[in-house]
Amino acid sequence: HMIVVHRHGAMYVYAFLKAPVNNIELPMGIKTSSTLVVCEQLAALAEPALSVDELQQTDQQLVRAAMDHDRVIQELFQSTTVLPLHFGTSFLSQAHLMSHLRKKQRYYCDQLQKLDDKAEYLVKLLPHNYSAEVEPAEKAGCSYIFPSKNRYETQVDYREQQKQEFNDLWQFLQAQPCEIVQGKRNTDNVERLFLLLQKSQEGWFRQLLGTHTAHCWNIHIGEALPPYHFVS
Repeated sequence: HMIVVHRHGAMYVYAFLKAPVNNIELPMGIKTSSTLVVCEQLAALAEPALSVDELQQTDQQLVRAAMDHDRVIQELFQSTTVLPLHFGTSFLSQAHLMSHLRKKQRYYCDQLQKLDDKAEYLVKLLPHNYSAEVEPAEKAGCSYIFPSKNRYETQVDYREQQKQEFNDLWQFLQAQPCEIVQGKRNTDNVERLFLLLQKSQEGWFRQLLGTHTAHCWNIHIGEALPPYHFVS
């Protein structure tokens, strides 16, 4: 998602938000202070004169810049609704940025309205490894529920049970007042589900998820994040 710019006067942009913007402390950018570029009902959190080329000189520098990009968005998200942009989003100049905001005014304002007071939560399903003989165990903050001895005769039965429990949880979540996006499964076999919830529903949702029983998975819900997976 890199948009590489090779000119002076580039505007590196982190996120869009609603204007007017009141009583918000602007985060420190990747290299210098961030600023707001306002166009009618929209504002962009930007860092002037920052070229993406500067961030790609070494792998270490690139990783640090990507982490800083997320930090800036998360700090802004603590104060207001944001449309987070991909790392590396840049415009040729402030005039180009203003032109873009003017053209896309209605579209971005509609998205911000839909995301108002909402946050993204990562629900991770960590698979328990198959074992024909397992003991109950508990760990602080997470509940582990294991099948009784010899419940699964074969590893194939266990994999089928895992699959069924995942499908049951998916249907359970779809019945709740939230939007869901399924993440790609990595080599760790952890299932990742991204949920968009009203921030005020977080406590209720954590309690609700705690009532959902899964024998083959450990279910964990993360902290409130900007809506990275719900912005097009």
